Amino acid sequence: MALIACDECGQQKSSAAKACPHCGKSRDHISGGVVWFAIVGVVVFFLGINFLSTDTFNVKNPEDKVTAPVANISNYRQPKPENSLKGIADYIGRFNVDVAVNYDVEINSVGNILIDNDDYRVSFETLDNIVTLISIGLKGAEPCTFGQKITNYDEYISYLGLHTADLKINRNSTNSTVRYTIPSGKGSLSILCPSSSGTLTVYIRSL
Repeated sequence: MALIACDECGQQKSSAAKACPHCGKSRDHISGGVVWFAIVGVVVFFLGINFLSTDTFNVKNPEDKVTAPVANISNYRQPKPENSLKGIADYIGRFNVDVAVNYDVEINSVGNILIDNDDYRVSFETLDNIVTLISIGLKGAEPCTFGQKITNYDEYISYLGLHTADLKINRNSTNSTVRYTIPSGKGSLSILCPSSSGTLTVYIRSL
């Protein structure tokens, strides 16, 4: 048992003594309860940091949607691109088509430009080196049935970055095909399920 000096009077006392026998000064100590609460506090603190870093900041955005192309009506009459990857990419960019994800592009024998990825399939059809039709197959849309009535076409138009306020409903629209005319761009827009493939397609045609 060691002897230590009392902090109060300076006299020697046992290290195990709860109080100094000379002046009665009690030994300073931290209670077990205080130590327990301190440990619990530290554990809770680190658990909180771990929760924030692994959960809160990695929550998926509920508004995340499949990337869709955006067709710019005013850019219809664009010349056919040069037959190179850069030329095609620059050309597609003029139509504001989002190609930030992986995609395959090809120019077929008649000069049409085809873009295909997991989200959509876009075809730019050309005539005399001028685009006359843009068809956009929305793979991310709900599957459609050939000849079935399309009820949520406003959603698909908005999905492409267009607005019904800029369009005029065509009287020739049917239950299975919704057609609009584009006054400012002198074109037409149609939404339909062209075959039994189940891929809803939007056609934008110049007049």
